[in-house]
Amino acid sequence: MTSRTTQAGFTLVELLVTLALLSLLIGYALSALFVWQKMDAAMARNEAQENVDIVARFMRNSFEDMLPGLGTDAAGRRQLFFQGSQDRIQFLALSPGVTETGGIYEVTVWRDDQGRLLLARKLHGGGRAEAEAPHILLSGVRSLAFSYSFCPAPKEGGPGKEGLPLEIRLSLTFDPGDLRQWPALTAVPGVVTCLLPG
Repeated sequence: MTSRTTQAGFTLVELLVTLALLSLLIGYALSALFVWQKMDAAMARNEAQENVDIVARFMRNSFEDMLPGLGTDAAGRRQLFFQGSQDRIQFLALSPGVTETGGIYEVTVWRDDQGRLLLARKLHGGGRAEAEAPHILLSGVRSLAFSYSFCPAPKEGGPGKEGLPLEIRLSLTFDPGDLRQWPALTAVPGVVTCLLPG
């Protein structure tokens, strides 16, 4: 009588089928992970671009709601409160007082040395004497440039920059490799104070 002994274990075919199935599962898992990472990166880019668009709309609305008002220069003379240069703008804006003290605020927007677009506000003509801590609107800003169009100079040779600007443009670029795009921003203040002849 011959007895056959059977050994417990896997055959070569079973082992190869198992390895093939495992490699398929790993392949699907890695491709799903790759797709998820790409979707996550795309969502982060979209969110960053959406933040840029929100800041651009805020800036446009702020420029359009700019108020004419009087301030005092360094010599103590009364003058229209507006200061604009290529790298900084300062103007008056109204706050309805929903989340803060209502009133007219002096608003300053500029880019600092760390590449941040900043906005500082101070209650105009009294109240708080010191400005709030600047708010960071955007970071990673490589360059910022304001440009303005003013009323034409009167024929008598008077100054041409009387009143608020007719138009304000803000162009901005981001650091290299940053995919955010600044939209073309041109705003016309709602109250234009040109002194027209005659």
